[in-house]
Amino acid sequence: MRTRLFTPHLERALALLLCLLSACSQNPAPVGWTPTAEEAGRDTYGGWVQIRLSQPLEGVGPAQEATVTSSTALLFADPDLSARRTGELPAGCRVAVLETNGPFHRVVSATGESGWLFYVNLLLDDPRKKLQGELLAVDADTLYLVGLGGVVPVPTAKISEASMFRYYNHWGRAAMWSVIGTMGTASHGLLFLLSFPTWVLVGTAVTSGASREARIQYPRKLLDDFRPYARFPQGMPHNLSREQIRQKIPS
Repeated sequence: MRTRLFTPHLERALALLLCLLSACSQNPAPVGWTPTAEEAGRDTYGGWVQIRLSQPLEGVGPAQEATVTSSTALLFADPDLSARRTGELPAGCRVAVLETNGPFHRVVSATGESGWLFYVNLLLDDPRKKLQGELLAVDADTLYLVGLGGVVPVPTAKISEASMFRYYNHWGRAAMWSVIGTMGTASHGLLFLLSFPTWVLVGTAVTSGASREARIQYPRKLLDDFRPYARFPQGMPHNLSREQIRQKIPS
């Protein structure tokens, strides 16, 4: 008879713990874009901001953005599957859609790769509902962000929710140790009844706190609280052309 490593009760409890940890605040910024807590003080760029709109926003920018969904998305020189391949993009890569031709989209990534992608490889953002990018500035009635498609001015009156991520703090390490510690309680015998719920409660609380430490949320906080973490904390420079502003390239 095969011995089970975990009892059904423990397996269900671990599943509950993973569900609780999955509710932690996920940083939506591209991989390699957000600085660590140690680097944040030296970083000259703004934090990553994600916005939900209460009203449709017209003219959100020169290009729509999208996320690559295929594990490997091939780039073509022309809008044709038989055309020369110019490269490939990994799943999760953020791109700006510059042009559409039938089922193909001409895209450019933050690192400069460009070409034509077949439509099934992309999940297009709906700029009328949700926007994200680097926080440039917060003025009296406008929040400015820059995405792959360029600078987007967002009237603050149309913002229903906003999250600003200042840095990446490796909260996943706390989650990993919480799960490992919880699994280890299977060997505690009767003390399991005490050690298991302790690991679940403490691990979840620590991980949840760590995941939210680097995030500021509106309307819990004022949009003015976002300003110190913008690229231009004093407001948008009047003598700087928006066409000159580009998004940070992930390292």
